[in-house]
Amino acid sequence: MAVLSDIFNGEHHIPGKIDDGCFYLSVRYRGAMATYDFDELTRLVISAHEHAVRVQLSGQPPNYLRIMLHPRDRDGVMSKRHPTLAQAISRLTPIAQ
Repeated sequence: MAVLSDIFNGEHHIPGKIDDGCFYLSVRYRGAMATYDFDELTRLVISAHEHAVRVQLSGQPPNYLRIMLHPRDRDGVMSKRHPTLAQAISRLTPIAQ
């Protein structure tokens, strides 16, 4: 919930119904996400790393985006962990050069 709240500037702004599965939360979002002028995408990535939540985005007709969130641990095998933002940046440093 913290990640969704960060993306949409508060729980009261989360669009639509939240699907609460056994191992995930998801919400359908109508619209687009961007990195700067409307910075939902940037807030999503930073919040996911801060809260150790794997985020998956997928298209859903008509004109919806499904945001699926899976809580993870900091350590363990790749399918069960999530890096901090600093760890992700250090791994991606060659892209920025």
